[in-house]
Amino acid sequence: MPSSLHRQLLGHVLAALGLGSTFVALTGCDSDVTDAGNSLGDAAAEPSSTPIDASQSDAPGKPPIIVIVTPPTSDADIDAGRYCRALVISRDSTPENVLCPSADAGDAAIPGRRTRACLPAPPRGQSCSDTYGESCILNTYSCGLATYAQRVLCGPLSGPADTCCYITEGSCPVGRPFVVSGVARLAPAANEATWAVSLQPDVATLDGATRAALAEVWIREGLAEHASVASFARFVLQCLTVGAPADIVQGAQQACADEIEHARIAFGLATAYAGHSVGPGPLAVAGALDETLDAADIACSVAAEGCIAELVSASLIAAARDAARDTVVKATLARTAEQELAHALLAWRYLAWAFRAGDTRLRDRVARVFDRAHQHIGFGAQTSLPADLDRMRAHGYLAVDERRRIANAVLADVIRPAAHALFAAPRRDEARPAARVT
Repeated sequence: MPSSLHRQLLGHVLAALGLGSTFVALTGCDSDVTDAGNSLGDAAAEPSSTPIDASQSDAPGKPPIIVIVTPPTSDADIDAGRYCRALVISRDSTPENVLCPSADAGDAAIPGRRTRACLPAPPRGQSCSDTYGESCILNTYSCGLATYAQRVLCGPLSGPADTCCYITEGSCPVGRPFVVSGVARLAPAANEATWAVSLQPDVATLDGATRAALAEVWIREGLAEHASVASFARFVLQCLTVGAPADIVQGAQQACADEIEHARIAFGLATAYAGHSVGPGPLAVAGALDETLDAADIACSVAAEGCIAELVSASLIAAARDAARDTVVKATLARTAEQELAHALLAWRYLAWAFRAGDTRLRDRVARVFDRAHQHIGFGAQTSLPADLDRMRAHGYLAVDERRRIANAVLADVIRPAAHALFAAPRRDEARPAARVT
């Protein structure tokens, strides 16, 4: 049963679609959109929702065990057996014996990007390699966001209770990504003081490890928000290309300014926790307008990045706001959550307009995006550093299992019924029923 909060959120989306509350009852109705039935990894999910390779029908159906660990600091750690020799799963699924790579200079650009992910022990008679493929490992461990650049560095490694463990690498931001050629781009972190507003969260009660972990998280949040600036800048041009209404173009322009503010807030918090200036480096934008000016392409990106990813983002930030106890963090999250929700509603408004102006091809392609909605959701920045989790939560950090539960609920209670309502609404070339007079 949807919560009152989710019913209210669905009401906002339906209003953005121009449908009022007319279609609230469509949650379980048939429409052009089919329910993919995929979960985001919630512990309460049905066993069949665990993203195992389709070729492995006997794969275990238990939810994954997620363990975040500090990456190896030197080759000596690996040679000592801490991260032992293992099999790398390459892109063509051909394993080769290699040494798990150590942390290198490139990791400093996006801290905390390496993770140890442990999946349940395979069925009797099967090995880890027989049971899990690369796509399964990445989809189970990570954001669920297929467009983020992620990879399996090495594995399987032996884990507790015969689990299959892998070292993975990749970014997992939340919000509206900047996707170019199917991959979401982020700038590297740099010492750029102009991107950090002056904020003073209470750091006196934090130990050094927790401060470092919070700095890591907020750096990554800042990089994600910085990338969203580019995404909305491109969206403004896309709106102009297809002749979108002035209010939508204006909304996109305002969202671009909001994302600059969000990035500066995140880097301000990162600077406060780190004790030194932090900001973004250059962002690669080459090719950003290639193959993105077709009306159907634009509608698909808006559905994935705005209607789905950003609506979940707004809910995650609101939950972090409610859990936060630091007054500075709580206030900044409150403002950010409100603006992120406005951005998501703008995306639904655009899609409603695109459906009125578009053709069957556009609708069919957008339907496929919503069928795979779980692939377009990010769970936000994580950290691999040891820290006091209660104090992390007080400063705006939610555990990943809590984020998954929230994302699952928003997907089921808000995004899917809103998509059903969008597709069930009368099309431009269909006669609308006469209004009932009472």
